[in-house]
This record gives sequence, structure tokens and C-alpha cells, in this order.
Amino acid sequence: MEREDNENSVAYKNSITGDHIERKSAIDTRVTKPLKAGVMEIARDGTIAYMGKSSRLHLGYEKDEVIGLPFDIMVHPDMPHLICEQAFAVADKGGTWGGFLKAITRHGEYFWAEVTIQPRVNNVNGVLEGNGYAISRRPAREDKIAEVESEFRQLKERGVYGFVSDNFGKIYAEQFNAGLI
Repeated sequence: MEREDNENSVAYKNSITGDHIERKSAIDTRVTKPLKAGVMEIARDGTIAYMGKSSRLHLGYEKDEVIGLPFDIMVHPDMPHLICEQAFAVADKGGTWGGFLKAITRHGEYFWAEVTIQPRVNNVNGVLEGNGYAISRRPAREDKIAEVESEFRQLKERGVYGFVSDNFGKIYAEQFNAGLI
């Protein structure tokens, strides 16, 4: 994915239109507008294939510019990228991953969401073919945000930018899906 960083923003190239879409650099301001549940689909190459209206509006993008952008455009720089990689790896194996995402809006503000990532499959003549990922999100519970932020800080301080094993990720996903975290 083409990406250009400068002091105050990051520009990502849209793989469909070729346009460069700018996103402001992260600022330490949390979005105050209440988050609504939302859905999106990510193609196997990591680009956004579909984003529901509530997600687009909350993130600050128009439909015609967001389709074809890399999923990374909405992942906050504080987010350990190995967590996202692990989530997609679980979905690649046919599983469902649940956890927390610190997202960044077009204007550089952030918000927390509880997300579920699972494979998106098509039934072609009785054969299931994986062609990307379906992501649903809902507002993160306030009582969990401070806990998750602390865990992410600890991971970064230790130089670990993601989960240390598939087993840990599996346990985390199971606890999330059971409503324990």
C-alpha cells in the first residue's frame, strides 16, 4: 500500500481510484460523538471493500473515497499492529476473533471499539471460498478501555507489539466472545 507521511498528516493511495486520501496525524483527543455499531468488509489484500454508513460517518470518510483504501488508515498508531495481524490470522484459519481496536478518524481523533473479525466466504458451487474479512464493531465498554490501554502500554514498554502466542490469542478471543472481557 502506498503511504506518504509528513509532519501533520498521512496520505494513503486508494487502490481503485488512485487518489491520495489524507488523514491527520494522531492527536490526543477522544471522539465525543457516541459510537454506533457498524460493519465493514476487508478484501484479502487488506483494502476496504465495504464500509457501512455509520462507520464512514464516524471515521469522517465519504463512500467513494474509502472503498479501496487500506484498512490501516483507521488503525491508531498506538495500536500494536501484531494484534491486528493475529486477528486476521485467526480469520484466515476460519475462526472468529474478538477484541479491542483503537481507531483513528480522518481528523486524528481516536475512539475505542470492541470488534469481531471473521472470514467472509462465498459459496461457489457448494465450495466455500474465503475472499476477505467481515468486521463488526460496537462501542467499547468504558470499564474495559482503561484496562486495555494499560495492557497496550505494558506491551510497548516491554517491546512486545502484539500477543506472544496463538494460544493467548485464542484464550483472549474466547473470553471476549463469552463477555468476560
